[in-house]
Amino acid sequence: MRFLPGVTDKPGDVNGDGSWNGALLTHRGDWTEDFYEDLVARRSDGKLWLYPNSGQGEFTEDTKQEVYVFPDPETEVATDPATIKQIVSVGDITADAEASCPDFVAVIGDQLWFMPGSFSGTLDSGYLIGTAGWSGMQLASPGDVDGDGFTDLIARNTASGELWVYHGRSPGDADGDGVADGGTDPASLGAIANRTAYATGWTTAARPLITAYGDSDGDGVSDLWTTTANTAAGLEFLPGRRTGPVGPPVAVGTGGWQAIKLLS
Repeated sequence: MRFLPGVTDKPGDVNGDGSWNGALLTHRGDWTEDFYEDLVARRSDGKLWLYPNSGQGEFTEDTKQEVYVFPDPETEVATDPATIKQIVSVGDITADAEASCPDFVAVIGDQLWFMPGSFSGTLDSGYLIGTAGWSGMQLASPGDVDGDGFTDLIARNTASGELWVYHGRSPGDADGDGVADGGTDPASLGAIANRTAYATGWTTAARPLITAYGDSDGDGVSDLWTTTANTAAGLEFLPGRRTGPVGPPVAVGTGGWQAIKLLS
């Protein structure tokens, strides 16, 4: 695994070893309450691990801790991290009253699940928010794309190359106290009725890897980064737009990007 401190033509520092091959990585949120964004990884051992950020982009084996998944209170069965095909942190979208705990969406089988973050680096087993068609999707966590105050989700159909924004919606007054609840309704992130087209032609051959990493150009809209098959434009920056399509690509990296297996 390499840490890339900024856009560059050169790979960053090595952080880890070959045991990271095939790992699922995600980050968006501070689990350790030290004001640094931490890393969560599902490694080849089938377990979820929390890697606290040292503040210098270092994630070490010495400080990692296993992420415990609480059993579902009804079935008394916990989601097995080994069954997760993709996992993406969407930040704290449930507006926890006790602590700001990052929440996650995960592809399990052909379904999309919401797994709420809990205290001390733990997760709830969560619940289903997307019933079918998710095994062929590649996810990215952009934050609030459309500027309506709710967290959105980006999904790329790897078969067709279609890129979608799944727009987050208000949870409404779920507790019936007459006051609108805070945060974003997790179910809205898996609803086809809430999605709009963002790009086409984004096949895995043309753009092997995609990620969303917040607002990079200062216009208030989360942007996208993709690798390409073109060695003269191995990494491209694509400015986000409130409504589709996404902005035109700008080549920002050339050599070496074809060797990278995962962006997060």
